[in-house]
Amino acid sequence: MNHSVIIPEFIPYEKIRSFIPEVVKIQKGDNVKWINVSKDFHDLYFFGLSSELSKVEIIEQLQIGPGESKELTFNYDYSQIDYICKEHTTMKDMKEHNSISIFVQKYSDMSNTERLICLSKRVNIRHQYLSSQLDRRE
Repeated sequence: MNHSVIIPEFIPYEKIRSFIPEVVKIQKGDNVKWINVSKDFHDLYFFGLSSELSKVEIIEQLQIGPGESKELTFNYDYSQIDYICKEHTTMKDMKEHNSISIFVQKYSDMSNTERLICLSKRVNIRHQYLSSQLDRRE
């Protein structure tokens, strides 16, 4: 499946401070295309995060010029890949990173409990109580 991310023009004091969307939910093997509509070059660095979040490595680098678009295929075993723009990480008002969440099974086929368990690994929440509540609703 193909996904797209827009790199907007970052204007000081405007509301847009990150790529659109900030988080892309994909399955392993999906393609993501970045479309740069800004006047700036963007050097993107992609970091693979291990499931226990203890190991991080740079897995891809992508340079996109003004008006260009570039695509990557994600065949990695990471459940989450964060990425930053080297040039824009020092801007005070820009979001520090964006993220690609890679799901083993199709997100729309997952139950709420499966989604919660998967996402709880990416953010620091305890899912035991929440998942027991969700199990009653499904």
